[in-house]
Amino acid sequence: MLRERFLSAVMLLMGILLVVGSTASTFATSIFPFDKYLGINASVAGVAFGTGIAIASFDPDANLSWIRIGIIYAGLLVAYELAFGYFVGTAYNWGPIVLGVAFAVALGFLHPKGTELMPTARVMAAGETSWRH
Repeated sequence: MLRERFLSAVMLLMGILLVVGSTASTFATSIFPFDKYLGINASVAGVAFGTGIAIASFDPDANLSWIRIGIIYAGLLVAYELAFGYFVGTAYNWGPIVLGVAFAVALGFLHPKGTELMPTARVMAAGETSWRH
């Protein structure tokens, strides 16, 4: 029970930070609107993603995909920060690196059925659905 509450708190915090960070980046993307040239808005996408994780935090067991996506995002964030710092030659931005590692570890460790985080290659029987009953 306590583990599930911590998982919910971690997911909610991650979602809130994504929403706030994406909202704050709106100013930068309005000056350099490279994302809009491709027909998207990265700030809106970040807010939608953060909102999804925050909403999923109210029932993590029913939202396993959001936990998986959160772990993938945290891993990609760390990889991006390290690769960008190495190849561009800028100083590492340690905030996202530390938070990315912390969120990935926390999401993986706190999920009560950690083995379910890795999707199976099982084929469903005829008429079987993947929805939780």
